[in-house]
Amino acid sequence: MKRSFLFFILALVLAAIGCDNDNDPAPDRGGELAATACTLDFLENMGTVCNYELSIGTARWDGGGKVTAPGQVVRLSLYAGVSEDGGTSFPAGSYTLDPQNSCQAGTFSAVESYAALYERGAEQPVPVSRNAFKSGRAVFTEGEGGVLSVALDLVLDDGRPLRVTWSGVPEIGQRLTADVVATFCEFRYWRDYYASGNDNFTVYIGTADHEGLVVLGPGEFLMLSIQAPAVADYNEAKIVPGTYRFDRTDSYGDMTIAGSECVRILYLPDADGDGRMEETHEYFRDGTLVVAETAPGTYDIELLLDSNAGGRVRYAYSGQVPLFNNYANLCPDTIEQDREFVCGFGEASFFANGAYCLDLMSGQDPYQFGGWFNRDRMRIYLELDEADPERIAPGVYTVGGEVIPGGFEITENTCDISGSHYFYLDEATFEAVYGFFQTGTVEISCEEDIYSIRVDAVDTNGHSIRASYEGTLTIHWD
Repeated sequence: MKRSFLFFILALVLAAIGCDNDNDPAPDRGGELAATACTLDFLENMGTVCNYELSIGTARWDGGGKVTAPGQVVRLSLYAGVSEDGGTSFPAGSYTLDPQNSCQAGTFSAVESYAALYERGAEQPVPVSRNAFKSGRAVFTEGEGGVLSVALDLVLDDGRPLRVTWSGVPEIGQRLTADVVATFCEFRYWRDYYASGNDNFTVYIGTADHEGLVVLGPGEFLMLSIQAPAVADYNEAKIVPGTYRFDRTDSYGDMTIAGSECVRILYLPDADGDGRMEETHEYFRDGTLVVAETAPGTYDIELLLDSNAGGRVRYAYSGQVPLFNNYANLCPDTIEQDREFVCGFGEASFFANGAYCLDLMSGQDPYQFGGWFNRDRMRIYLELDEADPERIAPGVYTVGGEVIPGGFEITENTCDISGSHYFYLDEATFEAVYGFFQTGTVEISCEEDIYSIRVDAVDTNGHSIRASYEGTLTIHWD
């Protein structure tokens, strides 16, 4: 009698456990799941479609997709048409499983989508089951106030059905694709460089070994331009703590990041033996920079940037942050004697605003020999030839005054780096000597892509600057 009673109690316990599992089924058992969490991560703009990842279920996960609390999770790799904002908003509608993984709009990938169950582990949740899908359909319905209703009707790879539902306002974010603990961070001050009423700083942050802008070894190097409230005396410039927000319009407003001047460069080891590191460049469409001063000269820096291609990049730095006052070193002219030299390298940069810049310097090709320092250099800004804007027109160009026929006027000195000028950099972190052109001429002739350039100018302190160049010009386009 006692033994029968024990079996009866055991049967009741097992029945109770079975009822609990029916109400909250594991994905590999099929059934219905009322999700308690839902996120949509924008992964990539692929040109014709955008790729998103849906995470939905009863588990918990962090911004990188790592599961942090046990439960069930269903993940779908969705492909949608490109929205007007390039991917920030997710297009509602119907999506069907694509066994071929063809990345077509209105589908989700059979290869990259799955259902999983996580149980509590010793240190973190561990997956105990994972199932792919045989077929399925995902329907997203928009409601008022940003509410999104999600209904997934899926068939697991063993043939059992699984239905998942959720309704609420999802977080449409960016998957963290890089989390960089920076080893350096530097600020450089340029005063009101863009005439916006705010002070301009360039910020360099990353892990690559470098001297100024010269990268010496593999690693991360990110550059951005920020604006902060102006100081009356540029000698009193300082790093301004606070939150800087991404500005796509480049209005150079107070506490903003200039959208067009933010680039991440990843330097990779030399793979082909030519002596140059490989580079990959990444540009951004949104983000924030948070600067907190923890002690005099010491800061906590956090930079979050949303990539044009999809994904989010995070940089974090804590420590001393040097501030270089480039403007104080820029004005006024610092040449103390006449300069005359022969240039061994020349290049030209064309800009969309109707101008180009000649960059001439002594010595050999800096990309191959000796870098950019300890050289006599000059930058000369000229207007484009309207008849042929992709060509450097031969002729005589003047600094100020009347334009000599056959040429266009050189930008006159404005006491910043947009004016045509001579300069000499004796080290990577200090613009050592400048001389801004006030009068003079630049004479250009060309025969079969070989340019002959003669410069005869006088700076604002009356020093003569003369230089010549014979050779080809490397061309860069904005």
